[in-house]
Amino acid sequence: MMTVNDLLHAEELPGLTLLTHETNLDAPILQANILENPDAFDWLTPGEILLTTGYIFKDQPCLQKRLIQELANMNCAALGFKVQRYFNEVPQEMIQLANDVGLPILSIPYNYNFSQIISLVNRRVNQPDETISQHSVHMHNKF
Repeated sequence: MMTVNDLLHAEELPGLTLLTHETNLDAPILQANILENPDAFDWLTPGEILLTTGYIFKDQPCLQKRLIQELANMNCAALGFKVQRYFNEVPQEMIQLANDVGLPILSIPYNYNFSQIISLVNRRVNQPDETISQHSVHMHNKF
């Protein structure tokens, strides 16, 4: 299992920064997904960390607010926001609303690509299964 706090402190990804209050950092991350399509609200699932550059809502403050509310309503784990592409910083209104609804927002450094985060999340989330599989093989070999 991986939590938002685990991701924030992962040695493999130094420089991730929490922009919101320290609320719900123990929320489990079950998977990572990329949000670059306004129709993506239809496919949100609980426990996801959504990664975005903000392109889909760069000139749409109403959509920015809707995003935060939808993620909170769906019990998503967090929003990862890559800055310095379409936004120099995460809009303060998004941060305030995220604080109000308890949704962590992480700032992702510009030099990271989303696949690095997705890969780490997948490894950590699937780690217990790998441990069980290794144990099963070990037990099988004993017999």
